[in-house]
Amino acid sequence: MTALSDTLISEGLVDRVQGLDDRRVIQLSITPKGKKHLGTFLELFKKDLGSLLTGLSDEDLCTLNESLDNLKKILAKIP
Repeated sequence: MTALSDTLISEGLVDRVQGLDDRRVIQLSITPKGKKHLGTFLELFKKDLGSLLTGLSDEDLCTLNESLDNLKKILAKIP
């Protein structure tokens, strides 16, 4: 994790923020440049995902939607 954090920091995508209650705790905060980069990535992801889903039937899309709803319910139960 440290190497990944260091890379993101060196590229200006995140900043290190010292914990308020415990100085040993270090948190990462996304920078404006990181938000822009993430937005670009998400747009490309949506476009790629859209092309992949166009080949599915309506029934398959319905099944996928139900499966994602079930996954969301299950993940909500995890503490």
